[in-house]
Amino acid sequence: MDDTDSDKTTADDLFELSAHLYQQAAEDPYQIATADLRPILTDPTAPPGAHANAIRALTEIIQSGRTTGAEFVDTLETLLGRPSLDTAVVLECLYEIAQQGSEAVVDAYDTIIEATALDGNTATRHATSCCVELVDPYPEVVMDSVPLFGALLDVEDHRTRDNVLYVLSHLADEYPEAVLPAVQDVIDTIGSGDLTATKTSFLGRVSRHHPEATREAIPALSELTDTSDPMILANVFGIFGDIAKTYPEDVVDLLDTAFVYIGHTDETVRYNVCAFFEDIAKHDPEAVEFAIDSLIERLHDEDEGTRLKATFTLGEIRAESALDQLQNLARDDPSSEVRSLAHKAVHRIERTDPDR
Repeated sequence: MDDTDSDKTTADDLFELSAHLYQQAAEDPYQIATADLRPILTDPTAPPGAHANAIRALTEIIQSGRTTGAEFVDTLETLLGRPSLDTAVVLECLYEIAQQGSEAVVDAYDTIIEATALDGNTATRHATSCCVELVDPYPEVVMDSVPLFGALLDVEDHRTRDNVLYVLSHLADEYPEAVLPAVQDVIDTIGSGDLTATKTSFLGRVSRHHPEATREAIPALSELTDTSDPMILANVFGIFGDIAKTYPEDVVDLLDTAFVYIGHTDETVRYNVCAFFEDIAKHDPEAVEFAIDSLIERLHDEDEGTRLKATFTLGEIRAESALDQLQNLARDDPSSEVRSLAHKAVHRIERTDPDR
């Protein structure tokens, strides 16, 4: 037998062994030890099929909870660069390791993200799943990939889109400036009818700090106000309120739309609608006067925050017809904060009436 035949026999033997180990792991991951897989995984001459089988077997063992797999990260990172090996198989294993402990894969992040494809294939799904595990403990590592995450928002794979929105939303909480490059990508896909609640939630996180970045979203958001989803409604009116703080002229015409929901059954919707009216009232009191009667009704809302918003708005626009109700609120409301604000509202209204 010449060397070529010998090498072929060794390769065939490795493949058969790896296939056997993978079958065992799939049937019962407690049958084999990770030490049985190491010689195959670390052998650079092993055929890609043998590596793939060994990685799949390792994935089964990690999923069983027998090992975190952390000791294999360096080996997997090396294998990730082999063009003949299915990238998705390696990334799935790294994702399983990340779920056991994200610290094990953080140093491999650059290699993981380099394996991400813009066509949203299975490998990309697993790569972005790794990012989901990393974003909370290591946001500074993940944030440099924001432009890539934005570009992945229109791929076909639902899980990938969900992953990148999760990552972007979590980054937006602490690092709103870091996600600005992806805002337009979210706006461009918001009308797709997919993951709309998550997308509007992300834009809401951004608008609190950078309302200017979400102004372009106003037309698309306006089209969402006929939804029956209270989360989407709350997010949309929350964004309008944020924009109104700095650019009231951009959203004042949307008060009529918001008014429809001022008595909505969901308290977050009611709160955000009343907050929107409050933010407009600070700039243009006359614009919200048409809603005085409904705002008076909200003085008795079960939600303390909504009562606060209604109270402030009625005081801001000097609504004399609300005076008696505000006096009652200042005396009887169970919330000291509401009572205090109601006192101030009463004082503002009485100062505008010389007969009092």
